Amino acid sequence: MTEIVRCRIEGYKSDVQEISLMSDQLSLVMTNGKLGPENIPDALTDLVNLAFVIHLIERMQDKFSGGNRANHYRLNIRVNSDIFTDPKIIDQIQNILLFMGGATWEICTERGSVSILSECNTSTNERRIDQVALFSGGLDSTCGLAIFSESNAITQPVSFYTQQKTRQLQIAVEGLNYSSLVQFTRRVNADSGKGRRSYYRSFFFLTLAALVAKSWGVTRVIQVENGVLATAVSPGEAWYMTRHAHPRLHSECAKLFSDVCGGEWNIENPALLLTKRELYQNAARQIGHDKIAQLAQLTETCWFHRSPTIPGGEKDNNKACGLCIPCIVRRTALQDTNYHYKSIDENVRNDERKGRSFRDYYGFLSEILDLGDNIAGFYNLLPEVSRELLYPEGQMALKDLHSLFVRFAKEYMETFRL
Repeated sequence: MTEIVRCRIEGYKSDVQEISLMSDQLSLVMTNGKLGPENIPDALTDLVNLAFVIHLIERMQDKFSGGNRANHYRLNIRVNSDIFTDPKIIDQIQNILLFMGGATWEICTERGSVSILSECNTSTNERRIDQVALFSGGLDSTCGLAIFSESNAITQPVSFYTQQKTRQLQIAVEGLNYSSLVQFTRRVNADSGKGRRSYYRSFFFLTLAALVAKSWGVTRVIQVENGVLATAVSPGEAWYMTRHAHPRLHSECAKLFSDVCGGEWNIENPALLLTKRELYQNAARQIGHDKIAQLAQLTETCWFHRSPTIPGGEKDNNKACGLCIPCIVRRTALQDTNYHYKSIDENVRNDERKGRSFRDYYGFLSEILDLGDNIAGFYNLLPEVSRELLYPEGQMALKDLHSLFVRFAKEYMETFRL
């Protein structure tokens, strides 16, 4: 039994946590589907291992006292490939993590035998695919698969799951007739911490997509998320929006994969300029309203879906809260009613804690509508971090971002009868 990971986590104040993982405590397992026939380089396997470990550390960390939060991570990990002795590669990874979570990372590697990713089934089938699509079992990725199922591009879906294995298969294979779904899960003999977050998980998911893509000899990865959430524009100063499908994340990961694996990689979000409602409507046009509505009932959106508590109250397990940002945005796309709380009710909206997401979005979107065509005013309204999205340094034009949020604001007011 060998220690393969050690991480020191420092808070903004003096708090320090340490996490170590032994070789028999963790494994990443492919439970369904097959990889393609091409060999996977050690460098890419190491990258998947690293991203998986970062995902676990984030889940295992405890809360810091007094509202303190993680400020710096020092991670020691064993690797098999020489590429992770290259400071350029390490700097790229550390910059991605800083952007995603707002904390600095110091990654220290040493050579040593590592076996976190269990042996995967490999296909001898020489079938051609054009792209790999990440599939979470959520509404946006389901809409994406629905649209791709009717396109000429041959798409291989890939997913990571904890408890959604069956539902993911019901949607992708039974519902949308994909020939296979590559699924991964974790086997971890370590407790989750009370301070767990979800800032970095998409980096891990994207490396899994790269692994599958490389095995089939393709360099195109698709991650579908509506533009309102993908752009991570917060509805208020108090929010730190996760950047799971942010254009900058996609750009930087594509460059990293190109440097690690070779070739010219592209990571795309075809829903970047769409609201969630528009994405759902596009899927309905492709496969029919009844079918996408049926599949939508199998999807999960809520931050607190499996939790019996939420900020400000209690809720049923395995039921969407109706109050968090993903639930509120989902309501603007389809009028399903399977929520524990309904933000359309005034007593919920006006509750100090339960109505926080609703009120912050209402205030932000009301200001956008009041500005009308004043794009300069919209720019000034954006949080400073969101301005990084924009040309020339960023990936979006200001007029496109403005148009997206004006349309979303109108949908929001219509949905909640404001």
